[in-house]
Amino acid sequence: MYKEIFESSPTAIIIIDKNGIIRLTNKCAEDLFSYSKNELMGKNISILLPNDLKSQHSIFVGNYFLNPQKRQMGEGRKLYGLKKDHKTFPIEVGLSPIHSKGETLAMSTVIDITERLKVQKRFEAAFEAAPNGMLMIDAQGKILLTNKKLEEIFGYSKLELIGMPVETLVPMNSRKNHPLFVQSYISNPQPRLMGEGRELFGQHKSGELIAVEVGLQPLSTQSEIFVISSIVDITKRKHSEELLKNKSNEIEEFAYRTSHDLRAPLLTISALSDFIIEDIENEKPQEALTNIKKIKSVAVKLNTLIEDILILTKLDQESEPTETFNFNAFIDSIKQKFDIQLQENKVEVLSSFSHQKQLITQKTRLTQILENLISNSIKYNQNGFVKILTFNSDRKFHIQVIDDGLGIPQDSQKDVFKMFKRFHSQNIPGSGLGLYMIKKHCEKLNSKVSFESSDKGTIFYLEFDL
Repeated sequence: MYKEIFESSPTAIIIIDKNGIIRLTNKCAEDLFSYSKNELMGKNISILLPNDLKSQHSIFVGNYFLNPQKRQMGEGRKLYGLKKDHKTFPIEVGLSPIHSKGETLAMSTVIDITERLKVQKRFEAAFEAAPNGMLMIDAQGKILLTNKKLEEIFGYSKLELIGMPVETLVPMNSRKNHPLFVQSYISNPQPRLMGEGRELFGQHKSGELIAVEVGLQPLSTQSEIFVISSIVDITKRKHSEELLKNKSNEIEEFAYRTSHDLRAPLLTISALSDFIIEDIENEKPQEALTNIKKIKSVAVKLNTLIEDILILTKLDQESEPTETFNFNAFIDSIKQKFDIQLQENKVEVLSSFSHQKQLITQKTRLTQILENLISNSIKYNQNGFVKILTFNSDRKFHIQVIDDGLGIPQDSQKDVFKMFKRFHSQNIPGSGLGLYMIKKHCEKLNSKVSFESSDKGTIFYLEFDL
């Protein structure tokens, strides 16, 4: 009966002695290697091995018989068999010692894994080509497989990740408890999103935290369970959501403040118009003329507000081409544009351009930024100066706009870049949108803006990457 079981086994079985001589084979082994039983019996097992393994195999056989035990052959190495027609094929070999008539023999079970490797290659190709970061771990949380996208997200190479604990990709403050989450999932594996309702973060090789979404999928074999994770870097999405939220808040505030700031001058014009009608009816031409002048003044302020609102609505439109900014030409244009205001307020425009590398940027946006800053420096100044400095440092281009005017009150400085904020007499023309627009322009140019201010004047700092 045992002979029949041995012969009819669906797995190839070969029994050898301590010298590597084949003592017995079954039909499945003979079919697998394309030999007859007579061709194999009494031959050295090396007949079934590729040439590059033959010379070393006798050593492996000797070592096995020194400590015979049940185990896989060549764990961690690729094994190949050799057919009678000299074609090689990938195999998996299990070893077990057996004892017969006082002699120890080795029984080898041999499996052709050609089809398994084809399936594995197709799986790995699909895994590698996935648009999301893909990660496979075993039940102990050890990383077995990654794809290129995951390596891009976390900044590691494949070699750096394979064999490492999955906690390598987990933020430091969560690493201690993460193995418990892995074991909890292994005990109840099912497809699901990880950490639903919570914000999840991974940790880049640099230490930077990355906002992620993680999908979990168990993969079970007869003896093991694995977990495949699909990981999406949602940093840009989170940033976009935050921008959208801020934009929504800005629009709400803008709508409220605009309606208020437009209504107020219109009500003033309406009231002054009523006064003019009364003045005309009462034959008071001088009073009527005074009120007409007031209407004109209000209309000028209203027009300034509308112009700033129109500029504001265009801030998010498509960017213009970049070009080298000519600071000397800009200073000449400033002196011409603000000639009357400069003379009225007795303000002098000074400049010092010490930059070695030129600034290539969107000319219109930078012009509007500098014109706004210089206009404010002139409006809130008497008998003083406004100075524009430029210089380079550490691959940066710096611009400073300095004045010795009124300065910005300390308690108002936190609101400098907000909409419709004014910090001095309302008799000075302005809409309260200028500095807000400067901030928005700088965001579009990927530049930074900051300031220092006191009752002795103000310095605005602009910083651009070169």
